[in-house]
Amino acid sequence: MTDECGTQGFVLRHDNPSVFTSAAWKCASAGCLALTGQGYGDLAIQEGNMASLEFLRVTYGDVEDAEEERERVRRELEEYCGRDTEGMAWIVDALRKLAG
Repeated sequence: MTDECGTQGFVLRHDNPSVFTSAAWKCASAGCLALTGQGYGDLAIQEGNMASLEFLRVTYGDVEDAEEERERVRRELEEYCGRDTEGMAWIVDALRKLAG
């Protein structure tokens, strides 16, 4: 079974609740913006694929000034993941209120 999320038509999977698809994350990101008024535009890392690539680059890639670069990317990932987590918490709170 699928369900539409938001105005952009992202498809969520409901047949297996343990599978949190990238589309669900996109919905969560849209929910974060809608509920908190904060998107990701002010962050150095602005979406999940970029976060994954940056992590892989500084973890497994040949990086100049490796320690400094790893620390910078770690801070940026913490900011991005923090915003994601905040958005997810807001979504859960909103769903709890709707459920009564």
